[in-house]
Amino acid sequence: CLCRRVTGLSATGLETQPDYAALATKNFNLNDVRCKVVVGCVDNPPPDLARCGFDHVFANPPYRIPGEGIAPADMGKRVAEVESVPLASWIECAFEMLSGSGWLTMILPTTRFLDFLAAIPGRTGAIRARPVYPKEDSTSNRMLVRAQAGGKRRFEMVSPLIVHDNVQQASRGTPYTEECEGILRRANAIRF
Repeated sequence: CLCRRVTGLSATGLETQPDYAALATKNFNLNDVRCKVVVGCVDNPPPDLARCGFDHVFANPPYRIPGEGIAPADMGKRVAEVESVPLASWIECAFEMLSGSGWLTMILPTTRFLDFLAAIPGRTGAIRARPVYPKEDSTSNRMLVRAQAGGKRRFEMVSPLIVHDNVQQASRGTPYTEECEGILRRANAIRF
């Protein structure tokens, strides 16, 4: 979505699974998006990525704690979902790659929000969090979090992102709220 909204954007992806990296590269090429995908891992990133000075780092780290619940049988899904590198290492890697005032944005299970706060470096400036609710009358199961490298430390909790709207589903023909429909179908930015 970001590559569609920002003209001339240069993006780089880091993927630990070669098959998924190839799939991402194919997807970017099919959609005429300028993005290179590098195979590697956040606990030992390729030297050409470390300390790159990115303006923004996005991450969707594996969210399951090893030993909790049933791990997926498919190895690709297991690597994508079950944590093998601690969340703190993901955050450390991201901050090493950011420019002096760059931003890290992650999506995490709500239950990992305190782990995120505990792991961010002391030099972090603004921190924002936006809970994600499956439906308006439910509880948050995911949290969008954003932290800035440097700057004045402050915290802001942003209004929740509600994914499904069953009331309007019949009239609009979609199970998503208007905001989510715009994000998913029209590449709208997530208000944050």
